[in-house]
Amino acid sequence: MQPAQAMAWEEYLRFYNEKNEGRKTRLGVFENGNDYWVESDLKLTGIDVDRQTEGVGVTIILGNYTHEVRDARSLAIRLSIEGDEDGVDIMDGQGRTTVLRFDN
Repeated sequence: MQPAQAMAWEEYLRFYNEKNEGRKTRLGVFENGNDYWVESDLKLTGIDVDRQTEGVGVTIILGNYTHEVRDARSLAIRLSIEGDEDGVDIMDGQGRTTVLRFDN
């Protein structure tokens, strides 16, 4: 990933954090056709970008729980009309997708 792209992620996520901080979440990881739901009902504290020396990391902070995505390759914001499928999808270099969804 180019440094400019990582900076764009940081700027967008700052705004995204402001609008969604405190919302209840569900967090899962999709890998090789399997889904692993890691948590539910924790409130979003924030999503941060770490421009590591090898790739870019994204840290999702939900209350006292932290989930790290190393070597992030894509970040997609999901918006639904009713808000029940709003969230973020982050794909890493190994093809795993971390899925954060908000509960209404």
